[in-house]
Amino acid sequence: TRAVRADFVVGELSCQSASRDQGERQRELRATYSAILTAAKSSPGFVVSGGELGYSSIPAETLKFEDVYARGTTLDSFQLILTADTRPEDMFETTFARMEGFIRSLTKLGRVECFLGAEQMIGIRHAQERREALLDDIAAEVAKIQSRFRASDVTISGLEAAVKTLASGPLQVTIYLPYTLSVKLGQPGKG
Repeated sequence: TRAVRADFVVGELSCQSASRDQGERQRELRATYSAILTAAKSSPGFVVSGGELGYSSIPAETLKFEDVYARGTTLDSFQLILTADTRPEDMFETTFARMEGFIRSLTKLGRVECFLGAEQMIGIRHAQERREALLDDIAAEVAKIQSRFRASDVTISGLEAAVKTLASGPLQVTIYLPYTLSVKLGQPGKG
């Protein structure tokens, strides 16, 4: 495993309107939706997408307002996924504060309110590009096992799996390859 710095923080961006007239709620939310997409395009380090946080992500340019809009009896809403790149000097709180600042800066009409959901996630881009470093770590571990235990045979399985990630700190992600290792003790050739 290796610990690496998170490339981004992602959270659910919810917008809702409680205007009395349902048609007005929809117009307000549609205008806010457009404002969000425009703001994201002109704000380096921010990306807006559709989907479900932690499960799927749909590029915003392929979405229509109707894809995310939910009509209620007195409250209409939509949810998007907001991603903010981390900066080298960032702590989680500073990245999150930039996300909140992005939301505050949006042009909202009528009774629209926008906010970040309670759950945020962190992640890295291009996890597969870190595969070689993980394989080097595994090879070093195998060499150490062979030397220390005079292993006659070391078998590894699972190295074909994709690189996995796990949030392990405020802006820290652990990357790993899920593999199994079996060792046969004894001198090589003396089974």
